[in-house]
Parts: sequence; C-alpha cells; structure tokens
Amino acid sequence: MKPLVVALPLFLLFAHPSVADEVYMIARDTEGTFIGSHKMFDSEKEEHKKVTLCGSDFWLRPYTAVWAKWEAQSGRKVTLEGNHEGRWDILCKNPTEQITLRQVGVYVSLKDAMLNAQNITTDRRNRFKAIRETFNERGFGSDNDDDKNTPRRVMPFDAE
Repeated sequence: MKPLVVALPLFLLFAHPSVADEVYMIARDTEGTFIGSHKMFDSEKEEHKKVTLCGSDFWLRPYTAVWAKWEAQSGRKVTLEGNHEGRWDILCKNPTEQITLRQVGVYVSLKDAMLNAQNITTDRRNRFKAIRETFNERGFGSDNDDDKNTPRRVMPFDAE
C-alpha cells in the first residue's frame, strides 16, 4: 500500500499538464499544422503583462496577445501548450477568449496593432511618444534629433 501512496502523488505531479518546462501560445491551421508560437513566462519580465489563462498566471509581451488574437481571427486554432520532457500538452484550449488587448495595454484596434506592431506600447504615458516616433520615421517630424518637438518645414509641391 505504501508504494501506491508515494507513487500516486508523483504520477499526478508529472502527468498533470500544468507542470511544464516551457509554455507557448501556439497557432495551428485547420489541419493541425504548426504555424507559429510565442513564449509565455511564469514570472515577471520587464515590459510584459500578467494574464490569467485557464486558471494559471502567465507573463507575456503585449504583441503576443495581438498575434494570438490575429491568428484566431484568421481562422487558426490558438492554444496554450506546455512542454515537459519532450511531451506537448494543451494547457488551455481558448486563451484568446480570455484576454483583451486593453488588458495588455494595447489601445488600438487589432488591425492597427498588427500593422504597427513595432510601436505597441504598454504604458499610456508613452502612447503619444510612440505616435510621434511613427510620424518621425515616416518623415513627418523633426530633422533635428535634439528638438523632436519642432515640426520640420515642408515646402509646397510647386516650390523650387
């Protein structure tokens, strides 16, 4: 009887899908073919946001949530999967339904977030800075790096 008492907790510990060395948000097509993945973290990371998926807490980059929602909207199956000793288990079947873009600090539409992924910001104070930098990158801002608040002079089309 004692071996069973010891073996059962060990079996449950290692057989339970929440015990994983690595956890990823994974997208697959309708045939089950792997499309892409984003790593999830079990502890706080800089510029990551905490989310709860299927009862477990994870830290992710805001773009991970954007990407996962985009994949799901595009008809792909998105799951949260854990790898333990080479075995992949589904930890959460519907993670994209459990988070919103606002929860991870994204305040634009899903389409805008995908089109402008490099400027996704998680801090509302930095939203205008990101917008300004986007305009500067496209040639609408200052030529002078020392004074980014001064608009660049734009000559009319008929000027020589």
